[in-house]
Amino acid sequence: MAISQSTPPTATPRRVKIFIAAIAIWLVTYVAAVRILDYHIPNPWIRGGVAALGICGFLVWMAAAAFAIRSENEFNRRVYLIGTACAFAVSATFVFACNMLQRAGFVHYVPLTTILLVMFITWPLALAFASRHYL
Repeated sequence: MAISQSTPPTATPRRVKIFIAAIAIWLVTYVAAVRILDYHIPNPWIRGGVAALGICGFLVWMAAAAFAIRSENEFNRRVYLIGTACAFAVSATFVFACNMLQRAGFVHYVPLTTILLVMFITWPLALAFASRHYL
């Protein structure tokens, strides 16, 4: 009689809820910070506090991503870490290229939202390629 080995699910409902809540917190704090900073408040303490609010929301999302990766088994961690490393390499290359092109006078200004968009597009693509390579 063969013993069946059951593998634990890779995405438990608790991890998914934490990750979705972290993304929601980040989006709410980002939108709130951007809208408040659009009012051009003269007090630097208020501007700094509002910027800190947006940064803290982002850090909550990063902590949730780290929690999700750390709770995986060693094989899945490798896939996520390789995907993250590839996405970082692409994002860093994009930022460096934009900087050099801006210094050369070919690009006037690259908004941070464009850089973030490149990062958020390359991360799932890198995860997909890493998963395909290892699975």
